[in-house]
Amino acid sequence: MKTPKSAQRKFIQIDKDLKATTIAIGIACFALLFAILSIDTLFSQMNLQNNIISSQKTAYNNLILDKHSIKSLLKSYSNFVNKPVNVIGGNPQTNTGNNGDNAKIVLDALPSSYDYPALLSSIQNLLSSTGVTINNISGSDNPPASSSGSGTSSPQAMSISFSVTAPLSGIQLVFSNLEHSIRPFQVQNMEISGDQSNLTLQITAQTYYQPSIIFKVTKEAVK
Repeated sequence: MKTPKSAQRKFIQIDKDLKATTIAIGIACFALLFAILSIDTLFSQMNLQNNIISSQKTAYNNLILDKHSIKSLLKSYSNFVNKPVNVIGGNPQTNTGNNGDNAKIVLDALPSSYDYPALLSSIQNLLSSTGVTINNISGSDNPPASSSGSGTSSPQAMSISFSVTAPLSGIQLVFSNLEHSIRPFQVQNMEISGDQSNLTLQITAQTYYQPSIIFKVTKEAVK
């Protein structure tokens, strides 16, 4: 039995309507998915921009605070350096003995770099000024692996040993010079032998230097 032509036309029309509806639904789903992805991307970009703006504001506020801190630091440094008498009672206008401005004294006390020959020279001068007989000055010259500034402000130790011979008054003067030295010395081991007129003093001590800290401008990824 054949299907009437009118019924065939209805089936064809329904089939076309189904295809059109399917296409329309597909386009609508694609548009919805695209909209969702676009909105998510826009929110991500908005959050990123907000984070960037927040970081910029924080950096700007820190710069303002640093600018005010610089003025205060310069004023404090000027007051510290321009004292009429330095921190160890010397004349800041000359550079001999205990003289020199406070900045020089601090740098002499804790040099910013490892310099073992300078340490040997310092001990040599300290002992020579007492008039004792210097038997020997020795130590281990072990420079750090890196000569550049470090990220730590902790003082680093340097060891040195020396032996002198002198009467009791000379040995006492050695201890006095060590005690009043601009550069700090920590005695770790000490031996004294002989009599009051001819004593031999053997000392192992350590002093320090304080590595400079390199100021680095770093970059930070804002997420």
